[in-house]
Amino acid sequence: MEKEHEAGYLISIQTGRPQRLDFKGRSVLSAINKTPRSGPVTVRFRQVDGDSQAEPSVHGGPDKAVLMFSADRYPYWEEKLGIERRPGLFGENLTVAGLHEEIVCIGDKLRIGAALLEVTEPRQPCYKLGAWLKQPKLPLWVKETGYGGYYLRVLEEGAVEAGNAVELQRHPLQVTVKEAFDVFYDRSPDWSAKAERVLAVEALGSDWRQALRKRFEKGAVVLPVELPEQA
Repeated sequence: MEKEHEAGYLISIQTGRPQRLDFKGRSVLSAINKTPRSGPVTVRFRQVDGDSQAEPSVHGGPDKAVLMFSADRYPYWEEKLGIERRPGLFGENLTVAGLHEEIVCIGDKLRIGAALLEVTEPRQPCYKLGAWLKQPKLPLWVKETGYGGYYLRVLEEGAVEAGNAVELQRHPLQVTVKEAFDVFYDRSPDWSAKAERVLAVEALGSDWRQALRKRFEKGAVVLPVELPEQA
């Protein structure tokens, strides 16, 4: 494991409680509407203090305790969606600078304030992100770009605060979040080798590991991948 070095900083912290969200004329429950927090906020093993999930079976938990999104991606989405950025626009808990999906790797450890976090898997948004931003095609656009953020598990609980530096400890295999994301949609003949590289990272979240193994078991790289629903 490489030595820690400063790689970015924490811009803002957001948390939310489940609320009703309109989707195609019906009401669905979602906690994607996050409110900015001021001062120190404690990050715990299953979630950030003050945060909760509408569907605990697919959101939150040890492998997805924290959702992180890089502000470096906001200019792209502002232009694509025609909207202005605001804290937590993509439903993320932590908004950071300098740590987007093509920089951060699965298994990287991030020291922020008193908390130690580990990158586990890319974020694959479900329809609720599109409903939240009134862009039904947004989940598809995230699939095309991989610009959706990523999840982290909490190795050490502790308080974080906007302005904290992010100290990065690189995983030796250096499989980026973007690389892991792209494997799910890869149809090339060498798909198996790419998947094995991702599976070799012991820190990979259980949902993504199971989905990759399921694809191996099917024995056909042309089949669509059934990803776990996330928001």
